[in-house]
Amino acid sequence: GTVDTGKLGTYTLHYDVTDSSGNTAIQQNRTVHVADTTAPVITLSGPTQITLPANGRYIEPGYAATDDIDGDITSKVKVTWVSTSTEGVFIVSYEVKDSSGNPAVQKTRTVIIGK
Repeated sequence: GTVDTGKLGTYTLHYDVTDSSGNTAIQQNRTVHVADTTAPVITLSGPTQITLPANGRYIEPGYAATDDIDGDITSKVKVTWVSTSTEGVFIVSYEVKDSSGNPAVQKTRTVIIGK
């Protein structure tokens, strides 16, 4: 058999051998699991720090998430948002996991809300 390392799954390899006298060995089998162990990547657009006046309007500069197996997984990104009605320093976080459960390194954006 063969193993396609570019395709997730379980593969079974069978080993048979016969010597020059015609003696056959007992068949040996090996199971190979090809798993997704690579984390997806989140990319932020725009600045990682934004300053707004109190009650200002926060406009998300954008983000994208890609995975080597799943492709574009931007729609699966979980984003925490800020309320611009309270002054202070807030963190917007971006998290995602691929279909195999591998988490991306969390990205953050700092939002400073002042007078």
